[in-house]
Amino acid sequence: MKNFRANGDSIQPIAGVGGVVGGSIIAIVSLVGIVVADAAEGEAYTLQLKGAFSDVPKATGESWAVGDKLYLKADGTSLTKTATNNTFAGYAYATAQSADTIGSILLAN
Repeated sequence: MKNFRANGDSIQPIAGVGGVVGGSIIAIVSLVGIVVADAAEGEAYTLQLKGAFSDVPKATGESWAVGDKLYLKADGTSLTKTATNNTFAGYAYATAQSADTIGSILLAN
């Protein structure tokens, strides 16, 4: 079957200007994922679209409860509970305190 894809958990886009850093969370339009490994500009890389990830950048000043909806900020810097002007990314799978700079997400692609 020509259109069969063995794994829908990731995609292999081409890195844009400046490349990508492994472990970072990024959005490609409305797909949000975690970069598996560094890639230079113009190279293909793996963007993991499903799974649970810890140590992702979190907006300070807000606490998270398990199950809270999380959004990637429009500037791509961190995750937040604020939906306005941001891209839905998934759900908190662990609590996080207001002062925390990292959190845990279950991606929802």
